[in-house]
Amino acid sequence: LWGSDDGNTVLAAIAPTGGHLMMAHASEDANAACAILELRHRGHRIVFTGDSVIDQWRDVYRLRGGTPMKCRVLTMPHHGGLMGGTASDFNWFCTTATDADVVVLSVATANQHRHPREEVVQAFASRGCHVMCTQITSK
Repeated sequence: LWGSDDGNTVLAAIAPTGGHLMMAHASEDANAACAILELRHRGHRIVFTGDSVIDQWRDVYRLRGGTPMKCRVLTMPHHGGLMGGTASDFNWFCTTATDADVVVLSVATANQHRHPREEVVQAFASRGCHVMCTQITSK
């Protein structure tokens, strides 16, 4: 946890927890120990998700008492992929675990995984989120 001297800005690590580290070790999936950071500034929240996986988000949701992560801006994990889960898992992430005004998909112009997935973009757009993507060409 880091905070500014004036108390208007706080950076907090939401994950990984000790459990996430053990899960990552057991599954040999480094993404399961990915950092999820929350930046709060004057009442606004930005959540940086890195390559976090759906199991981490289920745990974060549980630790938050079953409340969604409300934020102004959410960076989408895995460049707009399914986060190591199924389409149903992603739907839960989009509709239950998070509540964002803006979703940012960080994707290189040339990527082998065809990210962002169309269903990911559509899921957030249909909820009224403003979806932004760093990919500027189709190649």
